[in-house]
Amino acid sequence: MADECERRRVLIVGAPRSGTTWVASVLSQVSGARLVHEPDNDLRDPFALRAKAGLGRYPVLAAGDKAREYERLWESAFTLGLRALSPRDSMARGILHVTHANWADRIVAGDTGPPARALKAVFDTLAIPRSRGGPHADMHMVKSVHSAFALDFIASRWQPTVVVVFRDPLNAIASWLELGFKPRHFEADSRVRRQVIDRLGLPLPRGDDHLTGVAYTYLVLSASLRAAVAANRGWYPVVHEDLCADPSTGFAKLLAELGLPFSAPVGQRIRSSDRPGSGYQTNRVASLQAGRWRQRLSARQADRIVAMAREVGCLPDR
Repeated sequence: MADECERRRVLIVGAPRSGTTWVASVLSQVSGARLVHEPDNDLRDPFALRAKAGLGRYPVLAAGDKAREYERLWESAFTLGLRALSPRDSMARGILHVTHANWADRIVAGDTGPPARALKAVFDTLAIPRSRGGPHADMHMVKSVHSAFALDFIASRWQPTVVVVFRDPLNAIASWLELGFKPRHFEADSRVRRQVIDRLGLPLPRGDDHLTGVAYTYLVLSASLRAAVAANRGWYPVVHEDLCADPSTGFAKLLAELGLPFSAPVGQRIRSSDRPGSGYQTNRVASLQAGRWRQRLSARQADRIVAMAREVGCLPDR
């Protein structure tokens, strides 16, 4: 078996609801691959909450920046091995499960008030990074939807092969609205404003209604990912709708570009997922995805999203 330095690392990233879970689930069927699902999701992983405290849900970090706990998170995510779930892990996960999302928001935002500080101290004590994967994995795949603003930090340190998944903003934002996602108000976050919005020359949102807030959140993430791909020619961008148009051909092409085989398990995963699904399920009738927004958005909503996407340079070819 190859030693750790010879094992291949693959990072699959995108904005939430862009199809990253589906793409990761298919790619991880390659022989010898193991998938780590969202190690940086502070709503699911106690150590992610600890590691991202004060950094925000979407940390803004450049290559060479110092963020010790966040670095520990990714070191664990890209390190193979198995460790049994300990009572300490179980306790941390149980507490996170009953912690309201608003408190997780406060902790990652850096709230220093007594209640948030006390809750953070609990996770600082209990939450530890867990090694994941299997002892015989030759390829470690990590999937993330919270790292759009920290890709240079991650890629420079661990040098993974990076696959970036994009989706038509109309479909993605429709899904955000349907699932009740909240706006992140990036324009009010000094770090995102300075290092992402201003650096990329993105316009500020025109309005404070819910649709504008949700759409702007998604579009800033998408614009940052597009800029990262443009700056890193060795990365692999894929479009969710293109894969859905012909999944077998699309994934075969992507795998060939990655130097990976299209195996029987890959084909089986594609076929098994091509059925109706809802919510956070990865099942989808692939042929119906391109225009699914039409059943979810009003004409007025769609026009507003298209106008905003055009302003930030995220309007797909039609």
